[in-house]
Amino acid sequence: CIGIDTKEREERRITFHSWRAALNSWLRDAQVSDLKVMMFSGWKTKKMTDETYYRPGQMDDVLEVQESLFSVIPQLQH
Repeated sequence: CIGIDTKEREERRITFHSWRAALNSWLRDAQVSDLKVMMFSGWKTKKMTDETYYRPGQMDDVLEVQESLFSVIPQLQH
């Protein structure tokens, strides 16, 4: 469904579980309440959302790359 074959998915270690953990981190970073995150994810304890599946600032490096790419794109159009 995401446009890559099984071999590439396995090489990149992309699983439903990793996407679920990433979503938890994005919601937490966006200040979504613990109760809502727990309801959405299906986890029954706050520990799961706070400690086990939370990677603070997980997207900072991706956002830096995105910003640098967008700063280069206008130069390429000339």
